[in-house]
Amino acid sequence: MERTCVICKEIFLGSSHAKFCKKPDCQREKKRLESQRYYHKNKLEVNKRRSAFYYPRVKEKLKAKQRSLKLKALQKISNLEHPLCSKCSCDNLDILEIAHINHDGQIEENRSHLIFLVATGKRPPKGLKVLCKICNQIEDVEHRFNEYGFSLHWEPTPTRRQK
Repeated sequence: MERTCVICKEIFLGSSHAKFCKKPDCQREKKRLESQRYYHKNKLEVNKRRSAFYYPRVKEKLKAKQRSLKLKALQKISNLEHPLCSKCSCDNLDILEIAHINHDGQIEENRSHLIFLVATGKRPPKGLKVLCKICNQIEDVEHRFNEYGFSLHWEPTPTRRQK
């Protein structure tokens, strides 16, 4: 039976339900349309499979990149290969952060952008120091309430060993 191809509009011999001729371009378009139809029918299932496979890997790569940028920025600020808190000598990279010496952090942009700028050398580390989250908060509270005569002292206690 003679049919007309939907893509190239040429006449070809085929069954009554055939819509595409045997040319490679027409077959490629046929596969594309079939996969598009399948996706729209099974959108939820396809997206579940995609997200289960793709997003955990991307998240891991992004976390690793952010961690290496943070390490590079902290190294530039502290001038040490293994950065430490300037008050308590904590070396845990997860809780170390960049602090402003003159407490003018509100002038800077967001923290992750600051890390990027320092790590890439677009902002000099002048006016910055490395503190752990605890020391940074203590220093912030002391700075804010200094006029009232508040002073905080914190001494880390050794962790207890369980028997």
